[in-house]
Amino acid sequence: MPKQDQEMRRFGRAMGRNLAQILRQRNVTRYRLARETGISYSLIWSIAHGNGGLTSAYTLARIAKALDVPLSTLINGGEECSVPTNKQP
Repeated sequence: MPKQDQEMRRFGRAMGRNLAQILRQRNVTRYRLARETGISYSLIWSIAHGNGGLTSAYTLARIAKALDVPLSTLINGGEECSVPTNKQP
């Protein structure tokens, strides 16, 4: 598997863990989040289970807004994020 694909999977899993943790902390179900955001339950489920690496920024922003958290918290738990690039060192 190419390194970039591995990084995207790792990113998706981390984002899923962050979403799941935020939902638990706020006592919000995936169903309720789907209803409040207008995003399908299946997409919310997919993100929460680590399969959301290619989810659009718009969708993630809607989720973050509904949960009243900064987008950075949803994406990387509030830590500084390094984004992989295609540039050679």
